[in-house]
Amino acid sequence: MEKMKLSDRAKIFLPFDALKGFKEALKEEEKERCEQKILSEEQKEELNKQISSLQKGMLIKIKVYNSSEQTYEEVEGIFTRLDIVNKKLYIVKQGYDIDLIISPILRAGLIFTDEAIDILPQATIRHIGMYRDEKTLKPVWYYNKVPMDAPNPEKFYIYITDPMLAT
Repeated sequence: MEKMKLSDRAKIFLPFDALKGFKEALKEEEKERCEQKILSEEQKEELNKQISSLQKGMLIKIKVYNSSEQTYEEVEGIFTRLDIVNKKLYIVKQGYDIDLIISPILRAGLIFTDEAIDILPQATIRHIGMYRDEKTLKPVWYYNKVPMDAPNPEKFYIYITDPMLAT
Protein backbone atom coordinates (compact mmCIF):
# COMPACT_ATOMS: atom_id res chain seq x y z
CA MET A 1 0.00 0.00 0.00
CA GLU A 2 1.38 3.39 -1.05
CA LYS A 3 1.62 6.23 1.50
CA MET A 4 -0.54 9.28 0.92
CA LYS A 5 1.23 12.63 0.54
CA LEU A 6 1.16 14.79 3.66
CA SER A 7 -0.61 17.64 1.81
CA ASP A 8 -3.34 15.24 0.61
CA ARG A 9 -3.78 13.83 4.12
CA ALA A 10 -4.40 17.33 5.48
CA LYS A 11 -7.23 17.84 2.96
CA ILE A 12 -9.15 14.95 4.50
CA PHE A 13 -9.62 16.92 7.70
CA LEU A 14 -10.71 20.22 6.10
CA PRO A 15 -14.32 21.15 6.86
CA PHE A 16 -16.65 20.64 3.93
CA ASP A 17 -19.35 23.22 3.31
CA ALA A 18 -21.37 22.39 0.21
CA LEU A 19 -23.59 25.44 0.77
CA LYS A 20 -20.82 27.98 1.36
CA GLY A 21 -22.24 31.48 0.95
CA PHE A 22 -25.82 30.20 0.80
CA LYS A 23 -26.85 31.70 4.17
CA GLU A 24 -25.45 35.10 3.17
CA ALA A 25 -27.29 34.95 -0.16
CA LEU A 26 -30.56 34.11 1.62
CA LYS A 27 -30.14 37.03 4.00
CA GLU A 28 -29.56 39.33 1.05
CA GLU A 29 -32.73 38.10 -0.67
CA GLU A 30 -34.79 38.43 2.52
CA LYS A 31 -34.08 42.14 2.76
CA GLU A 32 -37.22 44.08 2.07
CA ARG A 33 -36.55 46.68 -0.60
CA CYS A 34 -38.49 49.94 -0.32
CA GLU A 35 -38.56 53.56 -1.40
CA GLN A 36 -37.16 56.26 0.84
CA LYS A 37 -39.90 57.90 2.90
CA ILE A 38 -40.44 61.62 2.40
CA LEU A 39 -41.18 63.40 5.67
CA SER A 40 -43.79 66.09 6.03
CA GLU A 41 -42.82 69.47 7.51
CA GLU A 42 -44.37 68.48 10.85
CA GLN A 43 -42.42 65.22 10.91
CA LYS A 44 -39.19 67.08 10.06
CA GLU A 45 -39.84 69.54 12.89
CA GLU A 46 -40.46 66.70 15.37
CA LEU A 47 -37.30 64.91 14.21
CA ASN A 48 -35.25 68.11 14.60
CA LYS A 49 -36.55 68.49 18.19
CA GLN A 50 -35.51 64.93 18.99
CA ILE A 51 -32.08 65.37 17.44
CA SER A 52 -31.43 68.68 19.22
CA SER A 53 -32.28 67.07 22.57
CA LEU A 54 -29.52 64.46 22.18
CA GLN A 55 -26.64 64.67 24.65
CA LYS A 56 -23.14 63.33 24.25
CA GLY A 57 -22.81 59.81 25.64
CA MET A 58 -26.48 58.86 25.16
CA LEU A 59 -27.24 55.38 23.85
CA ILE A 60 -29.46 55.83 20.79
CA LYS A 61 -31.02 53.73 18.05
CA ILE A 62 -31.91 55.23 14.67
CA LYS A 63 -33.19 54.01 11.31
CA VAL A 64 -31.08 54.97 8.31
CA TYR A 65 -31.96 54.61 4.64
CA ASN A 66 -29.30 52.82 2.60
CA SER A 67 -29.89 54.12 -0.93
CA SER A 68 -27.56 51.62 -2.63
CA GLU A 69 -29.52 48.65 -1.22
CA GLN A 70 -32.87 50.46 -1.01
CA THR A 71 -33.43 49.30 2.55
CA TYR A 72 -33.75 50.80 6.02
CA GLU A 73 -31.18 49.70 8.60
CA GLU A 74 -31.16 50.17 12.37
CA VAL A 75 -28.00 51.65 13.86
CA GLU A 76 -27.43 51.55 17.61
CA GLY A 77 -24.59 53.19 19.47
CA ILE A 78 -23.37 56.05 21.60
CA PHE A 79 -24.07 59.58 20.37
CA THR A 80 -20.83 61.59 20.20
CA ARG A 81 -21.62 64.79 18.28
CA LEU A 82 -23.82 66.56 15.77
CA ASP A 83 -22.36 68.37 12.76
CA ILE A 84 -25.09 70.82 11.73
CA VAL A 85 -23.12 72.28 8.80
CA ASN A 86 -22.54 68.90 7.08
CA LYS A 87 -25.79 67.44 8.43
CA LYS A 88 -24.12 64.45 10.10
CA LEU A 89 -24.88 62.60 13.31
CA TYR A 90 -21.89 60.76 14.80
CA ILE A 91 -22.53 57.49 16.59
CA VAL A 92 -19.95 55.08 17.95
CA LYS A 93 -21.26 51.55 17.60
CA GLN A 94 -21.30 49.39 20.68
CA GLY A 95 -20.11 45.85 20.97
CA TYR A 96 -16.49 46.34 20.08
CA ASP A 97 -14.26 43.83 21.76
CA ILE A 98 -11.35 46.28 21.73
CA ASP A 99 -9.67 48.07 24.61
CA LEU A 100 -9.05 51.70 23.72
CA ILE A 101 -6.78 53.83 25.88
CA ILE A 102 -5.98 57.50 25.41
CA SER A 103 -2.65 58.35 27.07
CA PRO A 104 -1.78 62.02 27.33
CA ILE A 105 1.83 62.74 28.17
CA LEU A 106 1.67 65.00 31.22
CA ARG A 107 1.18 68.14 30.94
CA ALA A 108 1.38 69.16 27.28
CA GLY A 109 -0.74 66.22 26.07
CA LEU A 110 -3.65 67.03 28.39
CA ILE A 111 -5.00 69.60 25.93
CA PHE A 112 -6.04 66.78 23.55
CA THR A 113 -7.90 64.68 26.13
CA ASP A 114 -11.35 66.28 25.79
CA GLU A 115 -11.33 66.09 22.00
CA ALA A 116 -10.07 62.50 22.04
CA ILE A 117 -12.89 61.43 24.37
CA ASP A 118 -15.41 63.17 22.07
CA ILE A 119 -14.16 61.03 19.20
CA LEU A 120 -13.72 57.80 21.23
CA PRO A 121 -16.17 57.92 24.14
CA GLN A 122 -15.64 54.23 24.96
CA ALA A 123 -11.92 54.80 25.62
CA THR A 124 -10.35 55.16 29.04
CA ILE A 125 -7.75 57.75 30.02
CA ARG A 126 -4.37 56.59 31.37
CA HIS A 127 -1.71 59.24 31.97
CA ILE A 128 2.00 59.01 31.24
CA GLY A 129 4.64 61.23 32.85
CA MET A 130 8.05 61.48 31.26
CA TYR A 131 10.85 63.95 30.56
CA ARG A 132 14.10 63.92 28.61
CA ASP A 133 17.35 63.55 30.54
CA GLU A 134 19.56 66.57 29.76
CA LYS A 135 22.80 64.54 29.58
CA THR A 136 21.77 61.30 27.85
CA LEU A 137 18.81 62.79 25.91
CA LYS A 138 16.88 59.61 26.70
CA PRO A 139 13.30 59.62 28.05
CA VAL A 140 12.84 59.13 31.79
CA TRP A 141 9.50 57.78 33.01
CA TYR A 142 8.27 59.17 36.32
CA TYR A 143 4.57 58.24 36.07
CA ASN A 144 2.73 55.53 34.11
CA LYS A 145 -0.87 54.39 34.46
CA VAL A 146 -0.96 52.43 31.17
CA PRO A 147 -1.33 48.68 31.85
CA MET A 148 1.85 46.94 30.71
CA ASP A 149 0.36 43.49 30.22
CA ALA A 150 -2.53 43.08 27.80
CA PRO A 151 -4.53 39.82 27.72
CA ASN A 152 -5.23 40.25 23.97
CA PRO A 153 -2.54 42.51 22.48
CA GLU A 154 -4.15 42.43 19.02
CA LYS A 155 -7.33 43.98 20.49
CA PHE A 156 -5.56 46.61 22.56
CA TYR A 157 -4.99 50.13 21.21
CA ILE A 158 -3.22 53.01 22.94
CA TYR A 159 -3.38 56.52 21.48
CA ILE A 160 -0.61 58.74 22.83
CA THR A 161 -1.44 62.44 22.78
CA ASP A 162 1.41 64.90 22.95
CA PRO A 163 2.06 67.98 20.80
CA MET A 164 5.83 67.47 21.07
CA LEU A 165 6.03 63.70 20.53
CA ALA A 166 8.95 64.05 18.12
CA THR A 167 11.13 65.62 20.80
